[in-house]
Amino acid sequence: MKKVYIVADSREDYRYDRIIEEIKLLNNETEVVFASSYDLALTSEGVFLNGEKMDISENDKFWFLSNATMNSFAIHKISSLGVKNIWPNVEAVNFADKFLTAVFFAKYDIPAPKTTLLRFTSDEELEQLVDFLGGYPLVMKKNVGSVGRDVRIVKNKEDILNFIEEVHERLKKKRNHASRIGFILQEFIEESAGTDFRVLVLGGKIIGAMKRTAQDGGFRANVSLGGKAEKFELDDELRDLAERIIEAGGIFYGGIDFIKGKKQYLALEINTSAQFKGFEGATGINVAKEIAKNLLS
Repeated sequence: MKKVYIVADSREDYRYDRIIEEIKLLNNETEVVFASSYDLALTSEGVFLNGEKMDISENDKFWFLSNATMNSFAIHKISSLGVKNIWPNVEAVNFADKFLTAVFFAKYDIPAPKTTLLRFTSDEELEQLVDFLGGYPLVMKKNVGSVGRDVRIVKNKEDILNFIEEVHERLKKKRNHASRIGFILQEFIEESAGTDFRVLVLGGKIIGAMKRTAQDGGFRANVSLGGKAEKFELDDELRDLAERIIEAGGIFYGGIDFIKGKKQYLALEINTSAQFKGFEGATGINVAKEIAKNLLS
């Protein structure tokens, strides 16, 4: 019998709860297995869950909600076993990295803020990066992360160094040895501060969009940070841009984030395990049901 594996960091995840709820409502007999990313062991011999080797069939399905670093290793390993139905797949794993996503946007001529990987060994090298981006203030982000937490406006070298130290200290306290730590610098689009647009994709098609607005005067509009979400009707420009990204990136499921510059929309990120609580609330679209139907098909 085909099995569906849902891999998450915890059962206390809105997405997991909602998907399981909808699977039960569909009254399907498919075996659904929860796998905590922290209980998975990846070895050259196979994949182990809670110490037991997993009996994985090429007809099984895997849906990853867990952290990006764990996803990357597990997806590559499980794909090597012949499993085809994995999301994110091997190609989409790169979108978890904000710099690699920026590289993707550049490759396909997708308008996006100027972005550089943060690497410097002297003040002169840092100044070159800052000048390339148009000068301070700039947006600084941990290259792998979600829900808008590891994002800051930086106005000088001290801000940059303080942010790096803050992230390292926090991960050290959490003993998170699997996290990939790197940073990017991005030009600050002042006119877009506090507002962004999330286009949600499922089955390779746009199912809806929402506008997110910061409520605290900040520049981050994430719903998880208190931003207000409301349904947004896509105009032709944004729809065409999103469809170009979907086609070029082979996006099966994900949230594509945009901001509005003075002249056009700019692509920011592609989240292939996007949260959808705020989206369901804002749009009335039952995202979990659509995901459940796909997993059971």
